[in-house]
Amino acid sequence: MKRFYGKQNGSILICSLIVAFLYLTVIDWEYRGTSLHNVLYIVTRYMEYQSILLGIAGMIVSWHYFCLIKEKQEGEFLYTVPITRTSFWKAQWIAVNGTIACSWAVVMILLFVLNGSYLKEVHAGWMLLSVFAYFLVDVTVVTFSMWMQMKIYNSRKALALSFGMIGLGILLLREISKYLIIYLHDTGIGLYAKIHNAWDAFLYSHQTMDVFYKMLLKYGEPEDVKLFLSGWQVDQYGMIYLAGTAGLLTLILLMTWSGVNSCKKLPYAGRLPKAFIFAGIWSLAFTIINELSFLFFFDITKPLPDYISSVGIFHSNGEIGVILSCFSYYDYESIFEYHLLPAAVIAVGSLFFAVIVFGIICKKNAVVEKKRSDKEVQA
Repeated sequence: MKRFYGKQNGSILICSLIVAFLYLTVIDWEYRGTSLHNVLYIVTRYMEYQSILLGIAGMIVSWHYFCLIKEKQEGEFLYTVPITRTSFWKAQWIAVNGTIACSWAVVMILLFVLNGSYLKEVHAGWMLLSVFAYFLVDVTVVTFSMWMQMKIYNSRKALALSFGMIGLGILLLREISKYLIIYLHDTGIGLYAKIHNAWDAFLYSHQTMDVFYKMLLKYGEPEDVKLFLSGWQVDQYGMIYLAGTAGLLTLILLMTWSGVNSCKKLPYAGRLPKAFIFAGIWSLAFTIINELSFLFFFDITKPLPDYISSVGIFHSNGEIGVILSCFSYYDYESIFEYHLLPAAVIAVGSLFFAVIVFGIICKKNAVVEKKRSDKEVQA
């Protein structure tokens, strides 16, 4: 097993170093690093890409590990070794997240070694808080994937469902925002925008948020500044960071506790909580119905209103480059009306569809469980 840990988890560190070295050396720092906001923008993007890489790599390595434990002949041999089954889960969790922590430490050292002269104005303390935030996100994603492996026997389905649920959660927030704006007269920038901006404030360093906001005040348009929610990400940074850290740590502890307990049933897997299954079905149903209703409710042959854009604004006039990840303002008159009937149809229809599908799945699981019990009794 030590050889497996060294080979599989070590690949995470190697990949992160390769990507970091390529990213940090292809940038023309002499040209791009002449101003502080450009340097912070480069570093912010670098840390986002690094976090995505480490999260996906950790999920794939854990998937390979649980394939070995649950579905391969090697797993059957391991169950004859006089050690507790929960140690399999604990050992892999420590190994993969320890490798992610080492990767973050090494690549940040690499950043300062290669480009230290351009980072002299970057506050190391704020940068370390940002690194810790990204690390917590990666640990949460990997822990969620490992938790799913304990709830679904087929490792490939567990990995696919892990990716799917993360993507569906993000998509659902956007659909809820669009639903509130179109049908329930939400004249703000949308729920997704507020959460996304708070999420950015948690991940980016306080120095980055402060510099971006000051650049907007100096060079940006009034609408851009208003879209940035009047700088509350800067003023309330401490509360946002503490809330994000506490929330992720609580989620990690709950999934770890559940995963360790479920690991006692290996090589069999437990069952996904019914509330989790129902929430996933409803999320998918709501997303599909909401999108279809928009196509039928509005005349898509006309120019689309501005609020449809959820990729934000990239404001650049040669002095500033800032991405605001939020819904833009809209100038479509019918949006400022309530449309209660379509709103009710979407809400009730998605709920009704979710109940039907959930009932079918529960009935199918009951039949499979009965057949398994009958086979065990006959044996």
